Amino acid sequence: MATEEANVVCTERYGTRLPRRYIQLADGQLFRRPEQTGRVARTLSGLFTSVFLPQGYPESVSDDYLTYQIWDTVQAFASSITGTLATQAVLKGVGVGDNTATVAAASITWILKDGTGMLGRIIFAWMKGSRLDCDAKKWRLFADVLNDLAIFMEIVAPAFPPIFTLVVCVSGVFKGLAQLITVRGPMDHPCTWCSWKWRRSKGSSYWLETTNAPGCVRNGERKVKWIFDSLKVTEHEDDEEESDFSQILNICKGKKLLSRLLPVLRPANGLEVVLAIASHLPDLVQEDTDQALPLLFDPLTLIIGGLSFTEMIEVLQELTTNLPGTTGSSLRPVFQNKFSISLLYALLSHGEQLLSLDTRMEPGIGDFKKWTDTIFLVAKELAQVPQSSVAEPLSLPSNLLSLFCRYVDKQMVHKLEDKMESSVSGSYPAIPS
Repeated sequence: MATEEANVVCTERYGTRLPRRYIQLADGQLFRRPEQTGRVARTLSGLFTSVFLPQGYPESVSDDYLTYQIWDTVQAFASSITGTLATQAVLKGVGVGDNTATVAAASITWILKDGTGMLGRIIFAWMKGSRLDCDAKKWRLFADVLNDLAIFMEIVAPAFPPIFTLVVCVSGVFKGLAQLITVRGPMDHPCTWCSWKWRRSKGSSYWLETTNAPGCVRNGERKVKWIFDSLKVTEHEDDEEESDFSQILNICKGKKLLSRLLPVLRPANGLEVVLAIASHLPDLVQEDTDQALPLLFDPLTLIIGGLSFTEMIEVLQELTTNLPGTTGSSLRPVFQNKFSISLLYALLSHGEQLLSLDTRMEPGIGDFKKWTDTIFLVAKELAQVPQSSVAEPLSLPSNLLSLFCRYVDKQMVHKLEDKMESSVSGSYPAIPS
C-alpha cells in the first residue's frame, strides 16, 4: 500500500465526487483506480446524479442550474401535453373519425398547413435572418409567444369548420417561425469549469481571469487575441478608404461581436478599440441603420473606466476634432446621436473622477491644457446648439454639472443644466472608475 501511494502520478476529481487515482505500475503503465465508486453508484441519489446531472455537479454548473432545470422540465411537460391536444384537434378537424371526410381533402389541408409554414420560414429568414443574433432574448420570447398562440389556434380550430383550413395554415406559419428562431438563437452552456470572473487591477480596465483550468484560460486568451487581430483595429487608420474594422462595425453582428469581446480585452487592446471607434464615429453613426451602436456603450464604459488621464485625453481629442462635414471644431454631429453624446459624457465624467480622487493626481501641463480646452469647447457648443438637435443620452453621469462648474460661469452652467435635464427623463450614476 505504501508503494502504491508513492507511485500515484495524479488524482482526478470532479467537484465533490470521490477522486480517481492514476498509479504507475512497475512496467511503466498507468492504472486508474476509482475510490469507493461501487458504494456511491449503488445509492439511488448517486445513480440519479450520474445519469441526469452534468459531470461534477454541483461545482461544474451555476447555482441556479437545478432550479432552472426543474422549471424547464415542467415547461417541457406542459408543452408536450398541449402539443398532444393540438395534434388531436387538428386530426379531428381534417376528418379522422368522420365517415363523411375524404382522404384527398385531409391530405390537401395537411399539405397547405405544412406548406404555408415552410413558406413563412423562408420569407422570415430572408427579411430578419441576419438580425436574430442582435437581441436573442427578445426573439426567444417572441418565438415562445408565437408557439403558444399556434397551439391555442390548433386546439380551437375544430370549433370553426368554415375557416378551419385558414386557422391551421396561420398556426403552421407561427410554428414555423418559432422553430426557426429557436434553432437560430444562441445557447449558453451551463458549465463553469472554464468560467471567468471580472477582475480590475489598479490603473487598468476590466479583464477576465480564472483560478480553475489553466488550459482553458490559455485557450481563451488565444481565441480572444485571434479575434482581436482579425478585426484589424489599427490597420488602415490613415487611408482614405474604409478600414476593415469600420466595415465590421457597419453590420449588426459586428457590433454584437465587439460588445462581447470588449470586456475580455487587455487594457492596451481596449484603448486601441476605443480610439478606433472615436476615429470612425461619424461614419459609424451614419451607417448605423439598425440602431445597434448602443450595444457597445456598456462594454465601452468598462474600458473608459480604466483609462489613465493621458489616455482619456487622447480619446477625447480623437472624438472632438477633425469631424468631417463641419467647419472648425463643431460638435453638433456628436450631440445629434445618442451613442456619440453618451460616449462624450462618459469620457468627461471619467476625467472629472480622476481629478477628484482622494490621492489627487497631477496631470501634465499639456494634458491639462487639452482638458480645459475640451471642456470650454463642449460647454460652448452644447449651450449654443438648439434643444431639438440634442439627442437623449443613454446615460447622464451625475458629476457632469459639477465638472462644468469648475471651468465656466454660472450663466453658462444654468444653460447647460436646463439643456441636459430637458433631454433626459431621469438621472444616472457616474461612470465607474
